[in-house]
This record gives sequence, C-alpha cells and structure tokens, in this order.
Amino acid sequence: MSPKKNNNIQACQQILSELARFGMNEIVYCAGSRNAPFVKLLGELENTRIYSFFEERSAAFFALGRCRALQKPVAVITTSGTAAAELLPACIEAFYSGVPLILITADRPKRLRFTGAPQCIDQTKIMSSFVEQSFDLENSNLILDDWTLSAPLHINVCLDEPLIDSQIMPWRLPASQAVSAGKPHSPQFTDNIAQMNSAVVSAERPLIVLGGLDGSEEIKAATKICLNLQWPIYAEASSGLRESVELKALLLKGGEQLTSHLFKKLKFDLILRLGSVPTTRLWRDLEEARDQVKVLSISPLNFSGLSESLFVQSRLTDFVKYIDWHTSKAQQAWQKILAGRDAELSALTESLYEKYPLAEPSFVRKLSENVKTDELVYIGNSLPIREWDLTASVQKPIQVFANRGANGIDGQLSTYLGLTAHSKNRSWCIIGDLTALYDLTAPWVLKSLSLKNHIFVIINNGGGQIFRRIYNNPLFENNHDLDFSHWAKMWGLDYQCMKDKAFVEKISGPCVIEIVPDADQTKNFWIEHSELIKTL
Repeated sequence: MSPKKNNNIQACQQILSELARFGMNEIVYCAGSRNAPFVKLLGELENTRIYSFFEERSAAFFALGRCRALQKPVAVITTSGTAAAELLPACIEAFYSGVPLILITADRPKRLRFTGAPQCIDQTKIMSSFVEQSFDLENSNLILDDWTLSAPLHINVCLDEPLIDSQIMPWRLPASQAVSAGKPHSPQFTDNIAQMNSAVVSAERPLIVLGGLDGSEEIKAATKICLNLQWPIYAEASSGLRESVELKALLLKGGEQLTSHLFKKLKFDLILRLGSVPTTRLWRDLEEARDQVKVLSISPLNFSGLSESLFVQSRLTDFVKYIDWHTSKAQQAWQKILAGRDAELSALTESLYEKYPLAEPSFVRKLSENVKTDELVYIGNSLPIREWDLTASVQKPIQVFANRGANGIDGQLSTYLGLTAHSKNRSWCIIGDLTALYDLTAPWVLKSLSLKNHIFVIINNGGGQIFRRIYNNPLFENNHDLDFSHWAKMWGLDYQCMKDKAFVEKISGPCVIEIVPDADQTKNFWIEHSELIKTL
C-alpha cells in the first residue's frame, strides 16, 4: 500500500486560519526543520504581526505578554522534541492567569513515536493539565467549536517528508468572527451571591483585598464595588488600583507585613477578594484562620486560592449587575481605625527612607517617583513586587503588570517585552538579579521592534535575599558577585549603575539600570520596620 499523500502546507494553513477565527493575528515562532511548513507560510503571510525567536522559553513568555496586552489569543510555534518542552513554563503561567495562549508544536509522524527516532518524543501530553484542549493532528483539520479562551490551547501537528510539499503564494488570515468567550456561571452562582449578601451586611471588621485585574473594564467594576462599600482596601500592585486616585482614601499603604499584623491583632471578620488569587502574606494566614474569618472571593478565574471559602466565578463586570452593596456605620468606624494605623506606620516609614537612603526599599521608593502618568510598570516576583507594594509613591494613572498566576521568576523580561512591544510611552521592568539571570536572551526581540522605550531595572542584591529574611541560611540565597554591564553591552543597551548616589532623573530607553543596594542599610531598614509594626 502506498503511503498517504502529504498535505503539510495545506494543513498548516488551515490551522492558522481556524485560529484566526478566534481572534489570533499575531504569531511568535522559533524556526526549525520540522516546523518548516509553518515558517514558510509565515514568510508569505501579509496581514499578521510575526516575531522571530531562537529560544522557545523566551518566545512563549513573549507571546504570553502579547496575549495580555491584546486581550486575545497569540500563537507560539516550535519545532519538535525538547523545543516543545520549553513552552511548559509559560503554559502554566497562562493557565493560572486565564490567558488564551496558543501553543503549536510541530512533530514527526505518529508511526515514529516510542521508537527513539531523533527529535521524536511523546509531545501529545507534554502540557499536562495546563491547557483547556489539546489536539494531536496528522492529515486532519483543526476544528474549534467550544474553546472558551479562558485557558491555553495545545495543537500538536505531525508532519511527514517532504516537509515543503506545495508552492506557497502570498496569503492573508481570514477576519476573526464573534466567538463566545469565558465559562458560564456555575450552578451555585445565585446561591453564593445570597450568602455573600448576608455576610457583607453582618460584617463589622471587613477588608477588601484586590488581586490581579486584567483589562480596564474589570478595573472599573472593582472600583465601583469598592466605592460602594467604602471598606479599607489592600490593593496588590497587579490589581492596577494601588495607585488609584478615586480610592486613595480607602487604600492601605503599609504593605503586606502591616496588613498581616493587623489581621492577627484586630481580628478581621470578613475578607472580600476581587480578582486573581492574592499573594500577600495575609492570604496565606487565612488558610490557618479559616475557622475564624469569612472569606468571599469573586474572580473570572476558577481558583478559590484557599481550601475553604465562599467563591463565585464571574467577571466583575458581570457580577456588579447582581449586587448593591453599601457600607454600614460599624464598617465606617472600622475603616477609620485601620486608616489611622496605616497612616501612622506610613509616617514612621518615611523616616527610614531618609535614615537609610541606600537600602533596597529606599531605592524602589525613589524609582517610583520617576514613573510618569500613563507609563507601564512591570514588576518581578519575589522581593520587587513586595517592595513596590510597600514603598511606591505614585498617585497617578499608571499601568502595573506582573506574572502572578504561578508566581515564578522565569520569563519575566520576555513577558514584559511582549506587553510593551508597541507601546509609545516609556515603560519600566523592575526585577531582581536572579530573575534577570533566568531570562538573559529576552532582548533578542528588540531588534524587530520599532519602538524601544524600555527601561530594565535590575535590583542586584547578590542573590535571593528574600530567603535571608525567611530562613537566615546562605544555602537558600544563591550568592554571587555578577553585574549586568556586559549583558547590557551585549544587547546594545545603555547602562547605568546606582550604588552610592541618588537616582538619575533623566532616563530614556532602551537602557539597563542596575541598582546595587547597601546590604547593611537594607538589613537595618527591615529590622526597624518590623519593630515599628509591632508598636501598632
């Protein structure tokens, strides 16, 4: 029997066209031999933005950033073998962030699986449970009918020789069609709202915790809920509301340590979470105190974040149609109590910035003062995002992003570049030294971007210093004496080092700013800050 005739070009073109129906019009690719049909097709594609990478992990995180910037699907295409495995970290982050990242992996024919043939591994389940749907295609079309766009999609495409099996003419992706996105409300939706209403009315010592909020409409809906309730608010940076002018009187700025301390001391009786799962220490404390405080969560992502809580999966824009929550006199008095404690700590902390100007938090404070209206700030995980939550002095409209789905430190630079690839405004990426070392190849894409307003701020404290405060054991710290001057030169970026001098006021991208805080001043800052909190 003669082998089945190839139709690689036709099959790959059909896949891309089907994905375009769901709104995909940007594609990131890493060229290889096995995905040659896709690469050749991209070379003749006229109405789509195409980005080339040589390294798959950075490519996938860049595509993740583009998804978040566009609020619609973006595809990343790889060759076969371990190249496909490099997509998994970004896939996990996309899954826990509810991002419609499309992962297309080229593969060798199915008949070669489990034979040990070169560059032939089992790619069919490589994304595990971190995708909404997974397709394994060989001489068959992709048909998408029920993708909700609330999680990643994996498409594995088996391609046989000859890989380029027909002529390719210039072509265009079809226009996207209206498709339903997002999962419907759960059967418990109405019942849970009724229980939430009862809890809100009876609460006397409540707190709103704002996790990640993607999109201006979700931010507006969260703002409306907060203004109606007039409760104290702890807003994580990724909510986009920490710097809100409208909510200024309600926002607690004492950082996660103060909030966790007051939670234990003043016995909050209700926590209302809006958005993605928070990463503040308070949220972890709730797991231990789940019998003592009610927790209500409203999020478009299907993650409660706790083993027990009252949870409604819903976009906030949908949820506000069902509620009419307002504050009570008891809650108003409570708000004044928390605001007073927060203001007291803020005033005391100001003296620490002056006393320890070369401490890491003081540098972050000074850095925040350089951010202008409508600029974008991307904050890395571990210490930078916690220091921003505590120290940032910004009370103007800015955009704040972070990868808080899985809270990893990989792919941060690439995600930032994806978010800001075509931004006309200056943007900031504030990360730690180990985070930067995880993603050294990210600036590769800068050569293909017309706008280069990017400022990479690397806080180099010589290792994972957050672990020094937790474990006080050098085995956790990954100590080093590296600097990033040669890395900046490698990518043609201007370089400045802030070590024992004030922050430079005039900054333009693309550039690298390396902040080297004084270790002793940083240590003393945190010791005294912890002592101040205990007095409240």
